[in-house]
Amino acid sequence: MDDDTLTIATATRHGVLVVRPAGRLVWNTAGIWHSWLETLPQDRLDGPVLIDLAELAFLDATGVSCLINAHRHLRRPGAAVAFARPGARVTRWLQVTGLLALLPVFDTTEAALRSLLRPMVTP
Repeated sequence: MDDDTLTIATATRHGVLVVRPAGRLVWNTAGIWHSWLETLPQDRLDGPVLIDLAELAFLDATGVSCLINAHRHLRRPGAAVAFARPGARVTRWLQVTGLLALLPVFDTTEAALRSLLRPMVTP
């Protein structure tokens, strides 16, 4: 894979949209991420979303911003967003920016799926 490449694969698992970015989410690949997000069909946005970060090799400040924007864009009433399996470099960025404590990030896809599929509790 070229150093300046980002690919985004999607699948559905137990009714959850699973997004798998692979490569580098950096300033010169952010347009790929934004285009994907903007062209996602509305029917794919009706349920929870899991962003599996296992194949994301690197991100920079722009990439962090992309993840924040995706969380804001994809989260809706009754449809949560979770992140799973960040590698060491991605985890470091999430720690440094404080996002690891703010975003729902899980070590495994199974744990993330469980969090997304458990019934929502309303006060």
